[in-house]
Amino acid sequence: MFGIADDSVFSDFENNELHDPSPRKELDGRTVYVSRELRMLNWLDAPVLCDFGSAVFGDEEHSEDVQPDMYRSPEVILEIPWTYSADIWNVGCMIWNLYEGGSIFSGKDPEFQTYRSRAHLAEMIRLLGPQPPGLLERRKLTRRIFSAEGEQQSL
Repeated sequence: MFGIADDSVFSDFENNELHDPSPRKELDGRTVYVSRELRMLNWLDAPVLCDFGSAVFGDEEHSEDVQPDMYRSPEVILEIPWTYSADIWNVGCMIWNLYEGGSIFSGKDPEFQTYRSRAHLAEMIRLLGPQPPGLLERRKLTRRIFSAEGEQQSL
């Protein structure tokens, strides 16, 4: 996460919500809102370490779903037990974001027009090449996304 020196982005968000409320629905006694994009600033402040509620010990394997969508590592997407390698992937994505001014991956699925793991993996494969076979052998959902030869199935 990055600090924001100009907090006008939040007042803009609030004003937009007041004048053009986000769609919402009631579900099980609670209100669920459709996400609204924040206006992105041309610059960000220093990176901030956050979300220590999800912190885990590095050498132990974990399988819980972590990371914001666009920073998800292949292990997390593929539901493979992960360690500190997921954090290293995050640092790489963050460095790209800082130097290029945008995310290296969006994961936006052309069919659903929203984030989907299959679209995120397709972006990774286009940029980095096929997933290593050893990685695919460790994964639960491999058969739904990859053929027996390790080729990505069509979206």
